[in-house]
Amino acid sequence: MKDNIRYFLKIAIRDLAKYCFMVWDYYYMSDIFQVETIGSTLRCTYGQHNLISGKINPDIFMNIDDRGEVVISADLEWMPSIVEHFTDIKQLDSSWDENTYNSFLCMELSKKDFQTKDEHLSRKLNQEDQKLVSMNRKIHMKSGVGGAGIVENGSLVACGFAPHVVINESFSFAIVRDVWTRPSYRGKGFGYDISSKICSIAFEEGVEKIFLWVEENNKAAVRIYEKIGFITANKAYSVIAKKKKLNTNK
Repeated sequence: MKDNIRYFLKIAIRDLAKYCFMVWDYYYMSDIFQVETIGSTLRCTYGQHNLISGKINPDIFMNIDDRGEVVISADLEWMPSIVEHFTDIKQLDSSWDENTYNSFLCMELSKKDFQTKDEHLSRKLNQEDQKLVSMNRKIHMKSGVGGAGIVENGSLVACGFAPHVVINESFSFAIVRDVWTRPSYRGKGFGYDISSKICSIAFEEGVEKIFLWVEENNKAAVRIYEKIGFITANKAYSVIAKKKKLNTNK
């Protein structure tokens, strides 16, 4: 197991934009984080989430639970093998209907490339704002560097979070996620404002880089992140699926 972890960290540190979620899981959820290797093929797992890379080898699917849905993220070359060994395949983010899988851009931002706004409409969310958000967002607010939001007339109309932070001697980063604007407030620049603000908060906390995953077809969001200074470092193709059960009948 130690050799597997060492191999995982070697691969992940070279490509943190893609592995950032799993690296955070390794540091903070180590009791349920798992790594499996077969030669150069790597599968890292947290809960129902699986990130697979390396040489295509379907044997890496062997230990994936077949009792329910799982999330699989991998390079595009893995998709035919995934289709062969899994069923009920659908998108992780169903907002886009071009394919049965999502194509996520793994984006990164360095502090030196950060194009921040001079002034922000948004502010850091505080404890009093918890009554305005869902349970999941309450958890995000209490983790990492918390969240930023725009509140109008006592209602949250836009928000974004950076609940995952890793800081050690080798590297440091935050992960931005759940950037949202209420539909009736879209087109006002709130997404850009929120994204810039949460990145400012994260850099003020001392991280060197910020990562996020965004659906490639979400052109508006991609433009916002590129305006801030994010670049695409890699891609990940993701599905929700059920592993086909082995036929043990002879």
